[in-house]
Amino acid sequence: MKITINEDICLGFSHCGSVSTTAQGEFEMPDEYVETIVALIREHDTTDIEELQLEELHPDIYEFLKENINEIYQQAEEAHFIREGFSIDECYEYDDDLIDYCERELGFEYECDEDDDDFYEDEDEYEEDEDEDDDDDYQRRSQFESWICDYVETLTDQQLVDFFYKHIDNGYESSPSEFEISIPQQIIDLACCNKDNE
Repeated sequence: MKITINEDICLGFSHCGSVSTTAQGEFEMPDEYVETIVALIREHDTTDIEELQLEELHPDIYEFLKENINEIYQQAEEAHFIREGFSIDECYEYDDDLIDYCERELGFEYECDEDDDDFYEDEDEYEEDEDEDDDDDYQRRSQFESWICDYVETLTDQQLVDFFYKHIDNGYESSPSEFEISIPQQIIDLACCNKDNE
């Protein structure tokens, strides 16, 4: 049976309150595992994993659920914090190879605006005596930084993680959390449906 996960998960707390994201993914679960969980739910009239004693009675099923659900949750967690980094100035470094790749393959278009007198007005790093090549490079990078923030918002979590580690990375190391798991809603619905039909 194909199990689909689409849940909001809490990643912790900041000074602004709780931090959450949506975890989405799917995995195939053996039919016999599904049937066992359905039988437990109907027998004990609960969907709570601890009350079902799933870990004690069926450790293989529990570990299967834990591994697959945590993988989806952890990917969502990782993607959330990677995505956040794109909106923070100078969090990531973008080399010329990446910019060239995005221009060639992903639709980034650099438009040099030689008449934009205000372009450097508020940029502390800009110096009036920089030559035209430096000016051009600075504009190109500035436009790219704006473009890539919009681009990553179009990617799924998996696409974002793959793109990041392939083209950016910058030594980023994630520390995956261990999440509490629950019975997938599809299995709960199946158990309730079967019970109602008896």
